[in-house]
Amino acid sequence: MESEWNSKRMKKEMRENKEEFFILTEQMMDIMAKFCLRAFNAFEASKGVELNYAEINQIAAHEIKAIISQIADPKFSEIVVKKAEKLYQQKIGNQSDI
Repeated sequence: MESEWNSKRMKKEMRENKEEFFILTEQMMDIMAKFCLRAFNAFEASKGVELNYAEINQIAAHEIKAIISQIADPKFSEIVVKKAEKLYQQKIGNQSDI
């Protein structure tokens, strides 16, 4: 039997899990920074010298736009949804084992 959404309960859960949201946001920023660092290393290797401040900002801005563009791609969303569904199914399976 499928239950209906309880909007009050949902809002309460989201408020209570606000800290987890901030932790996940921090982790996402760390991953994006690693993508930028990867790009810095590639540009630095091709240039043969350290990047200057303007180059770092330009490369980072470009890399962030590229990441956001990839995330906005419907195919990317499909993959993430499938992964999330799999994680949820694993969670449900683990709970039923208890």
